[in-house]
Amino acid sequence: MNTVSKRRLWATIGALAGVVLVAVGVTFFAIRDRAAEPGGPPGPTPPGGDTMVVRVYFHQGEADDPARVAPLERTVPRSEQVATAALGQLLAGPTAAERAAGYHSFFSSATANALISVRAANGVARADFKDFSRIIPNASSSYGSAALLAELDATLKQFPTVKSTVYSFEGDVAAFYEWLQVSPPTDDSGQDAAVTEAARAFLTDVAGMNRPVPGPVTRTGSGTAEATFYSRTPDGQPDKALATIVSLRRGGGGWSVTGTRTANILVDQPRAGQAITSPVTVTGRAVAFEGTVTVRVLADGKGEIGRGFVTGGGDVIRPFSGPVTFTPPSAAGSGWMVFFEESAANGEVINATSVRVSFAGQPAAPTIGAVTWQPPIPAGDGWLRLPDGPGTLTVTAEVTGAGRVEFYSTPTGTETESLAKLLGTGVAQNGAWTLTWAYPNEPLLAHFTVVAIGPGGRTEIMPFNLYHD
Repeated sequence: MNTVSKRRLWATIGALAGVVLVAVGVTFFAIRDRAAEPGGPPGPTPPGGDTMVVRVYFHQGEADDPARVAPLERTVPRSEQVATAALGQLLAGPTAAERAAGYHSFFSSATANALISVRAANGVARADFKDFSRIIPNASSSYGSAALLAELDATLKQFPTVKSTVYSFEGDVAAFYEWLQVSPPTDDSGQDAAVTEAARAFLTDVAGMNRPVPGPVTRTGSGTAEATFYSRTPDGQPDKALATIVSLRRGGGGWSVTGTRTANILVDQPRAGQAITSPVTVTGRAVAFEGTVTVRVLADGKGEIGRGFVTGGGDVIRPFSGPVTFTPPSAAGSGWMVFFEESAANGEVINATSVRVSFAGQPAAPTIGAVTWQPPIPAGDGWLRLPDGPGTLTVTAEVTGAGRVEFYSTPTGTETESLAKLLGTGVAQNGAWTLTWAYPNEPLLAHFTVVAIGPGGRTEIMPFNLYHD
């Protein structure tokens, strides 16, 4: 092959390589742009061919509620960037016919070309505009800002993947929200690691999972998120069929867990935030190994205070119901009820549904204070020697936290508790309980006992002994 032929061959190869690189580059950027676009709208998109239907939201009728918007459908050229098309139609404002039908908006033909870009990631849609603040200055009023945001949010949040929104003027988020005189949404970027760690700590420390495997983090709103975790198979691999989803809220400088859920354990009762007492009845539906769902009751700062079991389905999801007994905390507070399945292979927790609950607190046990009697008989060495013959003895005990106070005499000696005799029940007056006892003319050698019974339990003391010839 001569030199000229070789040069022609290499030129041809170079040209073909250039075409391939250009094609690959075009394809790459097209794919990247589509990946950043939110999913399609929930409504119909064709009529077909070269067009599609998008939905926009304007205000209609009286301007009395800035948050109330109404949908309109527009037919536009077909595009894979559906959210961009919808937002572009919103910025163009209502048509003359739509305004005649009562629709109104701050957006108009003057803002029609203001959209720069729409991007979505982790449930957050970010729309960037040319600065149209001078075109619609009235939007900075309290009603105007709420109305403008309502139209933007409704148009973007119709897409299932969009949970929250952030707007900007030419990349400046602060400028957009300063114009509206409202606080900008908190920037959630870079927070996935904090969400994951807070969720992992809860699953490990509260739900009892061993080395849960982190999955995706999803933004569900401004300051809220969900983190997905998987249990491990016996050989240590993540089991994608057993996912536990942790819901979190941001506040106080960090993320806190508000609950967990799994598709295999659905809890109806108790509800989140419900005040529970022991025993608490739990209901729901579940499918687990041999149908067994373990239920733990935990109090903040105290750990486990109760445990029980309910039975759902072993093959398919079935209802469960049953009581779970626990020891109520002494003071009011909050805690968790954790419903989980244990692995048949190693007994580890493999998924968990957690419900935040509160406790009213266990009332304190009754307190018995001073005990006095009439007539004022001396009590030498703890013995009260009753006068000879029959008589009466009036005993008064200062008691708090009781609904009933009983007075007993029990013969001295060993194993005489079963011989205790109820002398009577006290009468309450001004925080004291009084009994007047008519004692017979017969020998007596006994312990005198005061028993106070209330919502917090039972308290008893033995203030003196009795002797009678």
